[in-house]
Amino acid sequence: MKKITIITALLIVALTCSLSSTLVHASPDKFDHKHGHHHKLIEHEKAEQLKKQGYSKQDIFMAAILSKKTDKNIDEVLDSYNKTKSWEKTAQQLGIDMEEFKRIDAMRKWETFVKNNEKEVQKYLAEYANKTDEEIDKYIKDGFHLRFLIGAAALAKLSEKPLEEIIAYKKEKKSFHDVMETLDISKEELQQELQQFKKDVKKTLKQESRDS
Repeated sequence: MKKITIITALLIVALTCSLSSTLVHASPDKFDHKHGHHHKLIEHEKAEQLKKQGYSKQDIFMAAILSKKTDKNIDEVLDSYNKTKSWEKTAQQLGIDMEEFKRIDAMRKWETFVKNNEKEVQKYLAEYANKTDEEIDKYIKDGFHLRFLIGAAALAKLSEKPLEEIIAYKKEKKSFHDVMETLDISKEELQQELQQFKKDVKKTLKQESRDS
């Protein structure tokens, strides 16, 4: 349960690169970024192979997570999924607790939401972090992916530190766990802040859709 709580709080942050090449193991001291160490859930070559077989990035992500949690080969997990046609049923067959599965599935849906609304999420992030759209865009061009910036902005808000300071920790190759300890922020606090961010950005997009 402790492991899945950590995953819930930090996976959004850990997914800092495209799932096609950098699916990461979401633990507090492991992150995937050009400025830090990375511990992949799946190797790039395998992910590319599965993509060519017709699997979506989101399905590869889910299979990789369930594979890691059950110590089963990812092909075994995907074989089970192909038979059940349901990730929930697949998780049940693999013995995954349903509450844990729901949290994992929520992360998969958030990943899809960010992908499908990248510009809108980036705009909201700029407001949340008290940055201009141009500043956020520059961070992204410098290699800091949107999902990482969301987590970094949450840490900055919780610690009342500038976003630049959080990014500086990454450039120093500090682990995410070390950054949280330095800032004296618990995983529960970060989880709550990230959940509020997700809730607010979805509410904002929904309102803008109604107004348009």
